[in-house]
Amino acid sequence: MPDVVTHQDIEYAVADGVPLLLDLYLAEDAPGRRPVLVWVHGGGWQAGDKAEITPGWGEAWAGKGYAAVSINYRLSDQAPFPAPLHDCKAAIRWLRAHAEEYGLDPERIGVWGSSAGGHLVALLGTTTEVASLEGDLGNPEESSEVQAVCAWMAPTHILSMAALQPDMAAPGGVLHKLLGGSPEERGELARLASPVHHVSGDEPPFFICHGDADKTVPYQQALTLYEALRKAEAEVSLYTFQGAGHGRGPFFANAELMARVEAFFAEHLSV
Repeated sequence: MPDVVTHQDIEYAVADGVPLLLDLYLAEDAPGRRPVLVWVHGGGWQAGDKAEITPGWGEAWAGKGYAAVSINYRLSDQAPFPAPLHDCKAAIRWLRAHAEEYGLDPERIGVWGSSAGGHLVALLGTTTEVASLEGDLGNPEESSEVQAVCAWMAPTHILSMAALQPDMAAPGGVLHKLLGGSPEERGELARLASPVHHVSGDEPPFFICHGDADKTVPYQQALTLYEALRKAEAEVSLYTFQGAGHGRGPFFANAELMARVEAFFAEHLSV
């Protein structure tokens, strides 16, 4: 494996006086422009950090020829939706703005996330043309478009999630905190926060993965997005992890799934 240089805590934008940071992993002396693979962490939109990734993740993907990136975004106790999505889009725009400096290919950016991170990457793939969800942080002259999306155990339809998981929608619950109020009271915001409502057929390729025993984010959330993308004739595949609950540990340990993830990004980011 080539030597990998880690650029930690790069400031990609500032929101309400708070620096937004990312980590960037690059193999030394890689020829040409590298495709970019961005990890967006989970944590119910209220917790988590860019450092909470499988040990060696960044180095491993940099060794495969990517520029690997892990980002932070504002959590729900800092700002409700759409703040976390605005931040993710700002990170994508920063990567394009600094492509020449770091040897990145601005036309080959893939995103990958689990749980709340899966929700945010699904929105990155479905909302490029939604001006109200774009935000103006960072480098607004650049595009936030992505070329491939891998969404693990992602909430995709907020109102149906709230109906199935009423504790999440109650005060103090993760959906209530995400929206700054109950999903019923914030119906339009809940719709804007639901990837399924933005599907148009112009999406980049999607790879959706979900455990069929998930008690936190019901498996139906994956099916809902999968069926919407298929109906719109977007390119999408679904991996059902038989017997898996919520939590990315078993997902990373599943050799078949990881091989499919690698093949998906290699195909659509041309590695």
